[in-house]
Amino acid sequence: MDIHQSLKRILQSEDIFGKAFYEVFFERCPQAAQYFEGTNMHRQELMVTMALNLVVQYYSNGYSSVEQYLQHLGTRHHDHSVPPELYPHWRDAMLATMEKFHEDDWNEELAEHWRTAIDAVVKPMMRGYDRRLGA
Repeated sequence: MDIHQSLKRILQSEDIFGKAFYEVFFERCPQAAQYFEGTNMHRQELMVTMALNLVVQYYSNGYSSVEQYLQHLGTRHHDHSVPPELYPHWRDAMLATMEKFHEDDWNEELAEHWRTAIDAVVKPMMRGYDRRLGA
């Protein structure tokens, strides 16, 4: 299974990946929950599930428009006072959720592709933080 097939499985599932993800994320990183107070979590769960498509698009193609959006997303996270130190926890929770979601089809190669893809999207998001700090 490659990252594209993995994404397809996630998006075709009747289960909302984001719901499982936030359960894992908040269990592993309880301090993150405070940044979601007052958030419509059903909407957020759908958004994070659909954001995986952006991760794969950026990883596979490096589209400039996706990079610009990711920088914008970084400035929005900065404006909501989300500390950059949460991103490694977010990535690790994402990978742990994917492992549970894919069960026997999960392997270290697929994990490494997702890890690399997630780390790739965090870079332009951090540039969004930096841009906000320099403004």
